[in-house]
Amino acid sequence: MNQDLKNTIRERLNKLPPDVVAAITNVSWVEKIQDIAKGNKLDEERGELFWTETMLVVLGIESPEKYPINLAANVRLDDGTVIKIAKEVDEQIITPILSAIERVKQKPLEKDVSEIKSNLPTSTTLPEIPPTNLPVIVPQKESKSLTEVPLPDYRYEGGDPYREPLK
Repeated sequence: MNQDLKNTIRERLNKLPPDVVAAITNVSWVEKIQDIAKGNKLDEERGELFWTETMLVVLGIESPEKYPINLAANVRLDDGTVIKIAKEVDEQIITPILSAIERVKQKPLEKDVSEIKSNLPTSTTLPEIPPTNLPVIVPQKESKSLTEVPLPDYRYEGGDPYREPLK
């Protein structure tokens, strides 16, 4: 298998939803591909080409409708063998993967939403971190009313020092 194909497969696996990846990995399709290849007496080269074509369909890179055409063209198989292998792949690999995907999608949530909410941290358990770009406001213990606090006298003795005297 060449490096471009490996990269394409890796990218496709990263794009697939996690439940689909879980369903694909739960089905032992790699061993079934080898069994189908042995059962149809494919040599090592054709077995590897068959494995590649099947993997492209399983990962959704190639359309299942093109699968028999690709088997005939790339693996160089006759029509009877292509039909037999396509049926075996559908029965042993594609159908179990699709049913595993359906089971994963229909599986109920393991935790109830209320249980998840109860496990979330609250403001009492987390320390408050003040923002660094704002001044810190320290709460005062006693608040004095405005009448008790004397207002400062801003008048200057002898006149305003910033104003030029008139003569």
